[in-house]
Amino acid sequence: MKDELQEKALKLELKGKYEEAAELYYQAGRYEKAAFMYQKLKKIKEALEILAGAELYERAADLALKNGYIKEAAIYFEKANNLEKAVECFEKIKEYKKCAEIYLKIGKNERAAEAFFKIGNYLKAGEIYEELGKEEKAIQAYRQYLAESAGMAGSLSSKDAQRIAKIFIKVGDNVRAAEIYLRTKEPIRAFVLLLEGGAIDEAGEIYQKELSGQAYSLLNYLTSNKSLESFGRVCMKIGEYQVSALSFEKCGKILEAAEAYVKSKDYLQAAEYYMKAGNYPEAAKLYETSGQYGHAADLYYKLKNFEKAALCYEKEGDFYKAGRLYQYLNQNQRAIQLLQKVSTDDPEYLKASLLISKAFFQVQLPEMALKRFEEIRKNYKIDEATFEVFYDFAELLSSMGKIEIAKEIYTEIVNIDFAYKDVAQKLKKLTTKAIEKPLKEKEEKPLEKETEKSQKVERKTKAIHALKKLPFFQNFEEKEIELLWEIIERKEVEGGKFLLEPGKYAEGFFLLVQGKVELLTPMGRSIKTIEDAGALLGIAALFSGETSAIGIRTLKPCKIVIVKGRELLGLLKGNVEFSKKLRSYLSIYLEKEISLIPQKTPYHLQILEAKRKLL
Repeated sequence: MKDELQEKALKLELKGKYEEAAELYYQAGRYEKAAFMYQKLKKIKEALEILAGAELYERAADLALKNGYIKEAAIYFEKANNLEKAVECFEKIKEYKKCAEIYLKIGKNERAAEAFFKIGNYLKAGEIYEELGKEEKAIQAYRQYLAESAGMAGSLSSKDAQRIAKIFIKVGDNVRAAEIYLRTKEPIRAFVLLLEGGAIDEAGEIYQKELSGQAYSLLNYLTSNKSLESFGRVCMKIGEYQVSALSFEKCGKILEAAEAYVKSKDYLQAAEYYMKAGNYPEAAKLYETSGQYGHAADLYYKLKNFEKAALCYEKEGDFYKAGRLYQYLNQNQRAIQLLQKVSTDDPEYLKASLLISKAFFQVQLPEMALKRFEEIRKNYKIDEATFEVFYDFAELLSSMGKIEIAKEIYTEIVNIDFAYKDVAQKLKKLTTKAIEKPLKEKEEKPLEKETEKSQKVERKTKAIHALKKLPFFQNFEEKEIELLWEIIERKEVEGGKFLLEPGKYAEGFFLLVQGKVELLTPMGRSIKTIEDAGALLGIAALFSGETSAIGIRTLKPCKIVIVKGRELLGLLKGNVEFSKKLRSYLSIYLEKEISLIPQKTPYHLQILEAKRKLL
């Protein structure tokens, strides 16, 4: 039967009746011949149907590929299990999902990952890249996933989230790792990751959106110093200053903790932490602000800021220490007022009385000084407990010319303790002086005394005349220059020496007479050089009351005039008009100086503070 059908089909083929021939070939089971007849008729689809129907997939695929039916070729190659050629065809028609499946089947996993990436299945692509150890490509896939699925909260399983976050953490991309945990609604884990990565701004945003009000409890989740420090900075930005301070405290950032306590207005605690950090000037200010005047005064004293120390001792009610400092600052009237408040049962009453007597003597009231001594002499006996005070009283009385009274005191001390200090020598000296004085007065010629006095006046006149040539002194009358003369020192300094070191308190200010100096930052960077005769130096440090923000160093040998700070401040307090004139001149000078200095630098801020205090 089949043979007959084939013979008939052949006859029809020879006659060119290909479609009828194809039908007979098909019935005879000659499928390839039947398909060939349809090829002659250009009916490729019919030919493909016959070959595919006969499961001749390889032949069908070749025919489809040859005639441009790429999709059909891909399908037939796959059915023929010729997966290599199938995937080539799927690639050509960009059927990447199918490509991905086939690549996985034939073990070409990296090509599968590429295909998954192309169809937007970034999670699967990333997972495969991870398995292959292609870390960078996995990260690229996961980043693309995050970029294209923004806002799709809950679109990740917890398992996937942990896996993806882990690889981001591994490469230090904590921001994207945190984003992963936000997708799975785990804001605390995200927040901690951002802190670990130092992403302060991003962590602050999560806190505001997801964790607001939980600052104290969040401290319990933080274990590393890095996360605690970052949390401290976040809390500073969002105004949670107390929590910020605690966080800095836990990670050992003492100075930052102090600053946070200042922001929270817990000045006492801030002062304690500035103390721990070794920033004594700030600690002193904050003890003062918090009303701990005793602590503040002790620190100011240690820092040699005696005026502030005196003021704080006064507020604390420690009138002895306050008075002692005012007396040291040559503010004798204020010293007397406070020392007179020291009660008789105060352990420092005797010392206070001594200082009162000294102050009276310095303000040219020797009779009051003597009266105070007489009260003490009447009520207290000289013994080992009072040696020190009476010894000092004797020195004061000696300088006042009360030699006999001084001798009496020294004699009593010697009778009790011959070895006390140098009291025996003092007594011997006063005794010798008392004997020699009448003889000397007889021998001394009035003309010689007059000559010496005249020479002294002449030297002073010449020196004042020389000072007038300097611009600073040209602003003052001669009597005012004479006042300044008493508190200045002329000095020559070799090159390379500091007139004022950064971080140190100024003990006066300087006038450059000759030479060249430079101003330096604390790190040693040159700010500017100065060689103008009469230039003023150290004004900002002295009048701000703070440690110097700059250093002043000679570049070559210099001649300078030093105006002593403590004595100057005492002079200004007793001469109102002169004080106004000097302060006005120095303010104008600082105004010029500040215009040459970059804004908001430590030196710029110190000039502003000095100007404020001068005015």
